[in-house]
Amino acid sequence: MADKVIPIRDYTIPAPPRPLGEHGQGLWGRVQREFFIQDAAGQEILCQACAALDLAETLADVIRTEGPMLQTKHTRRTHPAVREQIQARALVCRLLEQLGINTEASRPGPGRPPRGYR
Repeated sequence: MADKVIPIRDYTIPAPPRPLGEHGQGLWGRVQREFFIQDAAGQEILCQACAALDLAETLADVIRTEGPMLQTKHTRRTHPAVREQIQARALVCRLLEQLGINTEASRPGPGRPPRGYR
């Protein structure tokens, strides 16, 4: 008979400081399940990243609806929401990097020394 699986951590995911949209709430839950950020500053940074993700996805919907290019009187130009979406996505990446949750060890162990090492 198989043994019962016992969870390593028994906790509930804390609620975000402010209401989030669908995509932001999803990011909040995934990050909290994996890293369980408890400090107020870390939760605020994560909440800002989630809000920026919500904004980026809203802008993506606008771009999907209106198209990535706009026709002006004389020329075609990039939709202004494209630039804003790129900035929002870059902010999400910077905030997650600031939390330190986007990096993993490049290799599991010390490995061999580099060539020429003595």
